[in-house]
Amino acid sequence: MMDTIGADAPFPNLRGGDSVLVIGGTGMLAPAVGDLLAAGLRVVLVSRRASGFAAAQHPLLVAVDADWADPGFAVKVMAAIDPDTLRVVILWVHSPYRDSVSIALHSALPQSVRFVRLGGSGGGDPRQAAVTAAPLPGRKVGEVFLGSLMDSHGVRRWLSHREISDGTLAALRGVASRTVIGDFRAGNGL
Repeated sequence: MMDTIGADAPFPNLRGGDSVLVIGGTGMLAPAVGDLLAAGLRVVLVSRRASGFAAAQHPLLVAVDADWADPGFAVKVMAAIDPDTLRVVILWVHSPYRDSVSIALHSALPQSVRFVRLGGSGGGDPRQAAVTAAPLPGRKVGEVFLGSLMDSHGVRRWLSHREISDGTLAALRGVASRTVIGDFRAGNGL
């Protein structure tokens, strides 16, 4: 199990007034969103039900209700952000929309904005999907690969929301281009 680091550790290259765009952050990334807000960062949170998110009334949070499948998704997102203060995009977007959302935002945002993309292991080893993912030339991209862990009874389990959030924030804090949380053993039942 990972240590819980939350908002206590600093975010290098981010300071108050900087913005982070989190797409798909109302579920398993909810603890990460809370930690970013607690660190004094502005968060633009995009999901189908972002306005119903528990922290939607936080003064540093902008909640945007939008669906990846909507052809106007990128336009709606771009209308909600300030590209001059945006430093990072955290993407938890499933196939078949992952590449189209990544490319649309990559094309619209300054090259200085770093991307952190998450990939789950529900459909197999997410590292393989990253190999075939659309490239984002000239951009710093961190990939976070979500696996499973062994519990105290020797049974494989999914990662908790806290573990996923901590791994994502560790990728945001670090310079590593790939972060693996858990493992991807074949036949793990997940």
